[in-house]
Amino acid sequence: MSEIFKSKLLVSIYCRGPVSLELRDGQIIYSKKNLGIFGPDFSLPWPLRWLAKLLRGKRKSLDAQKIIYFDTSLTLFGTSASTGYKAGGGDDRNIDITFSKEEINSIQKYIEDNGGKIGTSLEGVVLKSSFPFLNPRRWLSFRETIVIGEEGIGHIQKSWFKSRNSFLPYESIKVFTHFGITSKIICLLGDVTIQPVEGFGFSAMNQIKKVLNEKNILSSEGRIYKPALLSGKRSFNSPSYLVTNEGIFFKAKSLKSGTIEYLPYESISGYRKCSRKAINKSGWKEIFAPILIEGNRVDARKGDGGFVTMVVPGIAFYRWNTLFFFNGSLKKALKNKS
Repeated sequence: MSEIFKSKLLVSIYCRGPVSLELRDGQIIYSKKNLGIFGPDFSLPWPLRWLAKLLRGKRKSLDAQKIIYFDTSLTLFGTSASTGYKAGGGDDRNIDITFSKEEINSIQKYIEDNGGKIGTSLEGVVLKSSFPFLNPRRWLSFRETIVIGEEGIGHIQKSWFKSRNSFLPYESIKVFTHFGITSKIICLLGDVTIQPVEGFGFSAMNQIKKVLNEKNILSSEGRIYKPALLSGKRSFNSPSYLVTNEGIFFKAKSLKSGTIEYLPYESISGYRKCSRKAINKSGWKEIFAPILIEGNRVDARKGDGGFVTMVVPGIAFYRWNTLFFFNGSLKKALKNKS
């Protein structure tokens, strides 16, 4: 038996056409009639196909069992929700909807009942974030939750007007990092991004590390490229590249904050040796120069991921190009893999 939800008048006006959502046989079928006239099947003869494509409405179908995130927010028109799956996202696997709170709750329950993993339905070890004594703005907020399940890690982030629910399968995790002194801010990159804004205690961190070690997620092996000692850019927290068989890791870390990125070779769109004076200029003749790598990191959420630029300064010329008895050319590794 199917259930159909239809957008209210104000939502239809804002979306430039009425939206309907049908829940049937484990599927979520999204339909929009553009301008209230042109449906998803609208077509015109060959000379005007471009116009038909412009005016045509939308139809998308999502498998509820594959959904790995469900975010909600309170708006003037009701409760908005964004949900989807598949790393790399794209509109074909993401939908944005606005209905009443009761209808959004029904849709979320339908996803959970049909095997969707969105944090809230995950069973496992539940870890709560530490109270943010140093951040008064979050004293009245809900504590964040990490759930360590059998198949992956869930994250639940709630506020008075928004929620963010995620599920990250273990096999999709590419990056795990953390920073902080009294409590640890963590970051997990994979099919979705899990990055709580509140820290977790050392006991919680040890439990997360233990599970990731058991899943062999923290054992990344490869060649490290750091600023040369004579470049003047080398420090305790200097950025670095880790080149593995699967892709490139970039890390810049400090006690208060940290950045870590990952690009698989197939997602790298460009790399070059830059001038010390300007990133957009070539530094081919410099002894120590920044090395830039850029590409697109994919994420199931349309708002996460996107274009990534990584720069490590002061890399010696012989670590970039193969020279005599020096091996480990970064340029050669990138050229052969990407």
